[in-house]
Amino acid sequence: MSQFPGRVLSESTARRYLDSGTWSQQTWLDIFEQNVLQHPELTHRDDERTLTHQAWWGASESVAATLVKLGVNKGDRVVIQFPSTLDYLIALFAIVRIGAVAVLLQTDLGPDMTRQSLSTSGAKVWMCVSNYRGEPILEHALKMREHLPELQHIIVLGEANMADGTVLHFEELRDGGVQLDPEESQTRRPTPVDPFVMLFTAGTTGQPRGIVHLHGNSVYAANAYCQRFGLQVGEATLDMAPIYHLTGMLVGVLMPIASGGRIVLLERFAASRALRLIENEAPRYLVGAPPHLIHLAEHPQLTETNTSSVRIYFYAGAPVPPEVLAKLQSDTGWIVGGLFGWSEGFLACSTELTDSPDAISTTVGRPIPGTEIRLVDEAGNPLPEDPSSVGEMLCKSPSFAAGYYGDASSASEKWDAEGWFHSGDLFSKDAEGRYRFRGRRDNIINRGGAKIDPRTVEDACNRHPCIDQSVLVSVADSTLGQRTALGVLPAPLASVPSRAELIQFLTAEGLAKFQMPDEVVSLSDRVTSADGPIPISTLRKILHDVMRTTSVDDRTEAKGDR
Repeated sequence: MSQFPGRVLSESTARRYLDSGTWSQQTWLDIFEQNVLQHPELTHRDDERTLTHQAWWGASESVAATLVKLGVNKGDRVVIQFPSTLDYLIALFAIVRIGAVAVLLQTDLGPDMTRQSLSTSGAKVWMCVSNYRGEPILEHALKMREHLPELQHIIVLGEANMADGTVLHFEELRDGGVQLDPEESQTRRPTPVDPFVMLFTAGTTGQPRGIVHLHGNSVYAANAYCQRFGLQVGEATLDMAPIYHLTGMLVGVLMPIASGGRIVLLERFAASRALRLIENEAPRYLVGAPPHLIHLAEHPQLTETNTSSVRIYFYAGAPVPPEVLAKLQSDTGWIVGGLFGWSEGFLACSTELTDSPDAISTTVGRPIPGTEIRLVDEAGNPLPEDPSSVGEMLCKSPSFAAGYYGDASSASEKWDAEGWFHSGDLFSKDAEGRYRFRGRRDNIINRGGAKIDPRTVEDACNRHPCIDQSVLVSVADSTLGQRTALGVLPAPLASVPSRAELIQFLTAEGLAKFQMPDEVVSLSDRVTSADGPIPISTLRKILHDVMRTTSVDDRTEAKGDR
């Protein structure tokens, strides 16, 4: 699948990156194999067990050999929908071992977007966890497979009472001790210009876009960031962010692999559990979302825990208040590294190790070396170097993906003919060269790092029999950065459903948990009767006014179920 509709990275550009030495000649398989040979007993761990490099290599080979028997060929897509455990790493490198493409899906994606993502990817095999925090993923998989003609096999992780005779069990494949044919495995080895992973972003359309990262661009990204932040062989990284999110995969998995480090995975975050792992595993680096950082900074046991091993806490997704950063740095001595980028291109900017809490909180830092950035106005014209100028951030870098799988239309909207990626993010550039986020050209909401398209939620809500119109907006939140509020105009003679009732309805509609509104507000007393639907822009303005001028107690939410 090296060539596909929606590919924007030309073969000549990729070859130029390789010939110039910008991209390494190594793939992730080469780097992994090198780590196994040089440090076979280096040990990784998750919540329940440990795994040496040597054992990781053997387990991934056993799964890879079974995938070959199932007819998976080089370039075929294999979905991983696992929690952040060592089995995720085994599955990932089983796929890499045979030159296939790992499709990374959120475990909490919800059945509707899961189905769309599988359909878009054309996956041949779906590896899924049986149940994730009450979500019956295997049950969804069994119902969906008849509507996914290219899906041939389901492999389940964990207890699976619903599994029929056609479902394979990951643990049996992992522990089977099956070996690859040496000659055949050589012919399947990926090259730097081959696809490595596909991950999905909803973008502004609500439809998932399959972002295809090659070995070349992703190895370049990880190596560049390891060099920027000084990661060393043997150092441990505690990953509190989900692996299926870009930050968790990049900083928590790929950078430790690139530097020959240890990976420590915390699947279900609690500040107390994270502090125990820090004390027991002595990680040099932490990576998590802003809420993780805030909860650690505010935990009463922080100063009583030995956290002296930690050098840098990496975070991305939303700003953290400067007073929280200052307290964390004062209590621990940790350096905080703020990261900014997109799923399409990894990182564009980062703060620097000497930056103040205010600079880390209010800016995304300066460009990563090798990254080109420009700010443009609505007509696409470059803006003058003036801190008051606000424009869309465009970006170019050897770290960018090859494009959107099977979606040439969306790819042409995001990448122009000169190769600039149009982010949709609005920024200004201050006098010290740092970029300050000013908003979005669209209405995408960033809830603690999870991107929510309001139209997807609104369309689902509008199918509720008691709702005439709805509008979803973001509200500032000290922990998540943004939370969501849903404004509702009830249908004639109907009442606004409670949040609990609405969540039940939206779950049945296939929405994911992170898409559920945090607050439901009735707008019936704010809107006069009108002939026909009220423009969504008007409803959005009304709801913003309500959220800005009233307290939670004053706002009308059905049955007070907030």
